[in-house]
Amino acid sequence: MAFTVEERYNLKVKIAHLYYLEDKTQVEISKMLNISRPTIIKLLKEAKEEQIVSIQIAELKNTSSFLKEEIMLRNLLGIEDAKIVNVPSENVEIVCNRIGNATANYMSNLLKSGQRIGIGWGKTLEYFAEKVKTINKIKDLEFVPMLGGLGTNREVKMFANALCEKVASKFPKSTVHYLYAPMIAANELTANAFKESIQNIFEKIDALDIAIVGIDGDINHSTTRTSSPDFFSANDIAQLAKYRVVGNVCAHFYDINGNVCDVSINKRVIAASAENLKRIPTVIAAAGGKYKTDSIIGSARGKLFNILITDEFTAKNIISKLQK
Repeated sequence: MAFTVEERYNLKVKIAHLYYLEDKTQVEISKMLNISRPTIIKLLKEAKEEQIVSIQIAELKNTSSFLKEEIMLRNLLGIEDAKIVNVPSENVEIVCNRIGNATANYMSNLLKSGQRIGIGWGKTLEYFAEKVKTINKIKDLEFVPMLGGLGTNREVKMFANALCEKVASKFPKSTVHYLYAPMIAANELTANAFKESIQNIFEKIDALDIAIVGIDGDINHSTTRTSSPDFFSANDIAQLAKYRVVGNVCAHFYDINGNVCDVSINKRVIAASAENLKRIPTVIAAAGGKYKTDSIIGSARGKLFNILITDEFTAKNIISKLQK
């Protein structure tokens, strides 16, 4: 059906009024005006483009105050989603607490009964595990540690086995698997022996629906290094410096471009590999602190996660760096 310019304009106004103010469906409008639904869709699109229709979102509770920055992060990092949390200061404990809470809420909104969930380790994930709320209607979940970890009583709380146990306790009839091994073995031979003995855990990691991981900082800010100092030789430190390592996920060290580095320590890690992570449909990375700017950029480029939850200061730092 051909319309004059004036008829087409009047039609856009009428359709927009019916659709936006009278809550008529596109199918109803199509029948009322005897115009095909594709034409209705096209005219509504033109009405927005020509500003006949102007849509304004009134965010009264200010829950999406970082919406613009979240969209920028998604685009700049090439990820599926980003959540930025408000923090009153850059205090490490506060940042970890706020990000942990946001991660717990984000994960809970994704969960369905019967899913298999992988959990990494770290201070932020310790807060995450504390903040997960009990949801009785979600049950039969299976929790899998994504890396080994042995240490003092304080450190044990942030290792994967303990975190899986903590989160699983919030969901009825859930199962916990355990990975009894150090995070980093003394040598490659020992690491391979451990991996063979716990092959069933790695098979479960390959079948995860969701994973929650932390992102560790560079070698000077690395919790991995401070929690396992005996396994970092002077040669390891020199190699990591040579390859300009910016961070690690599940104890696998990478550079700013996301390349997992060919260093000795990466061959001694007992953890889900970068390839494992890339096969998991949803990988939520919980990480904050401006010193992790390059760590987050590198892991995003390496496709080690597809959803990021971070704080406002770190988010602004990432955006500023990538825009330059």
